[in-house]
Amino acid sequence: MAKNPESKLLYNPGENEIKNGFASVEGIMKRAHTVILNKEEAHLMINKIRTDHFDYSIKKLLGTYIELGLHNIIITDGENGAYYTSEKNAYYYIPILEVKVIDSTGA
Repeated sequence: MAKNPESKLLYNPGENEIKNGFASVEGIMKRAHTVILNKEEAHLMINKIRTDHFDYSIKKLLGTYIELGLHNIIITDGENGAYYTSEKNAYYYIPILEVKVIDSTGA
């Protein structure tokens, strides 16, 4: 990243980063061009820095990550599709495609 600062980074935090919360990866999340989280991960990371443990709607979660300084956020919600916002606060919903599920792990 230091050698190529114009590179665009897509970041999908792992289990340890999620457990440690937003503060533990704040720098890389703010540097990333796009961050991808599932709904549960997005809640867990926010609840590490908030004391009210509010159960945010996805739109509210997206807005909170923008307020924290992120640029492009995608939150996936299983069979409910995915949601996206950018620093311009334009919210988008992407429905899932109807397919035969063989394995839901994505591996």
